[in-house]
Amino acid sequence: MRWEFFLPLVSFLGLVLGIALAKISPEEMRPGKTIFKIFHHIVLLSIIATLIYFSQNIFIIILGLIIGYFFRYDYIYLGLALATSFLVSNEAIFIIASLIFIYGFPKGTLLESSKKTKFKSLILTLILFLIPFLIIFLPKMLSPEILFGLSAGLLAGHFRYLIFK
Repeated sequence: MRWEFFLPLVSFLGLVLGIALAKISPEEMRPGKTIFKIFHHIVLLSIIATLIYFSQNIFIIILGLIIGYFFRYDYIYLGLALATSFLVSNEAIFIIASLIFIYGFPKGTLLESSKKTKFKSLILTLILFLIPFLIIFLPKMLSPEILFGLSAGLLAGHFRYLIFK
């Protein structure tokens, strides 16, 4: 079995570790909540910038921006970005997987500090994260550039919602 197929689980592990960090030190979460929010936004912007670099298709990014504002499931968009990177190169896989792993830390701490995290929702998030990996087994209908642009736009729409909610 190829080692690349473990990367989605390792990158998702960042969210689990963020939740565990919040459970271990709840007294630190209250004063650090604003720092985690800022870090969460910075990492999300880094992911969006990376995806735009790989895409450079402005029309697809704008379409994704509109869709991403209304449907706010960030981990399905991250899964789409990581699955698309499997179609491109090992460099793209490692960059995006690393950013998703880092994104999970503040996301997990913010989820746990708001007490929204339950085991069922964590499993649902994992399933939503893994669904886009089905594109690896489909014939190449869309180019990776379009899928990267769509992922960037979807995450940008999600980011816009986070900022203006």
